[in-house]
Amino acid sequence: MTVRTLLPLLPLLPLLPLMLLLGACDEPATSDDTDTDTDTDTDTDTQAPAPEWTGTWEIEIDWSVTCDLGFGDMRSNSGTDTWQLVFEGSEQDLSAKVNGNEFFTLVGAGSDDGLSLCGDFPMYDHEGDAARSGTQNEICLQGQDVISADEVQGVASGPFESRFGADCELEPSDFVLRRP
Repeated sequence: MTVRTLLPLLPLLPLLPLMLLLGACDEPATSDDTDTDTDTDTDTDTQAPAPEWTGTWEIEIDWSVTCDLGFGDMRSNSGTDTWQLVFEGSEQDLSAKVNGNEFFTLVGAGSDDGLSLCGDFPMYDHEGDAARSGTQNEICLQGQDVISADEVQGVASGPFESRFGADCELEPSDFVLRRP
């Protein structure tokens, strides 16, 4: 491997700890004719078509949050809500505005296998109020399951500050990302 072949990977260097945590850097699967599985399916598994990330998508999150109001006062809330994401950029330099609002922007990368974005997201707190932008707001979307070119499933999680300053945590919550 030469330096020239590694240069395109430099933009992914900040994502390396996250990729290691998610197991994205495990040994790649190899293909051979020996099937040691005991299942009855054949080697006809096909990969879903790759998503074209740019454009408008809708994300539905089945969310659960816990907020620390101080002095041991913990409050929780949960629900299912939908937001619009408008993606721009290339796969290695992807950004998404939430509901078209430039103050709520996620950044990261997308690929044929999924996406990883983090940033300001208007998550709801223990009272159902949306988080403020520009605060301790670091919601991450990890889309690991590409169902089709128009649907990806994954997990959202991360800390955020409530509208009135409480420290909140979006517990790992399932999401579905779809083209409308």
